Amino acid sequence: MPPKRRRAPIQDVDLAAQLNELRQMMLAQHQEIGGLRAQLAQQNQGPPDARVPPAPVNQPAAPEIPDADPVIPENPIAPEVPVAPVAVPPAPRVRTPEELYDSFRRMKAPEFEGSTNPIDADNWLIDLQVILNFLRLNDQEKILCASFVLKKDARLWWEAVQIRWDVTQMTWEDFVEEFKEKYFNTEVMEAQ
Repeated sequence: MPPKRRRAPIQDVDLAAQLNELRQMMLAQHQEIGGLRAQLAQQNQGPPDARVPPAPVNQPAAPEIPDADPVIPENPIAPEVPVAPVAVPPAPRVRTPEELYDSFRRMKAPEFEGSTNPIDADNWLIDLQVILNFLRLNDQEKILCASFVLKKDARLWWEAVQIRWDVTQMTWEDFVEEFKEKYFNTEVMEAQ
């Protein structure tokens, strides 16, 4: 059996003194807030260029109040300003690359190997855009997901685009334009 450990002696704590000190600090803070509110009210009532000098930072400590609950006075100068509730839009959800890839793959996006038939290319692009819009992706995420499903000739085309472009600056519209230049051969479309 291990030896018993000795406990450290418990120091006597003067709770009354600590409570009194906290009360003094609260009263001093309340007085400082009241002074700041008064300054703010003066600034709002004066001409726009009027400057109110700031209150001194080192204010004397409030007098000690022995064992009495501090009475926090109401601030008669504080203007009542109605505050309208403001609708805050939700912050966009940040997805990890793994979450993005998983959610995109669950949608079973069609692969594109490259095609000389512009109708095949157009159908792939339309199907892909439906999925990307449903997932509410930003441009960079759309481009990343589209590049996941490019295979064979289309993969080679994309690698060539990456050499010409800084794809971190590419928009989805830029991607679509590059894609159409490659796979929407206007001569073939006019012949059909």
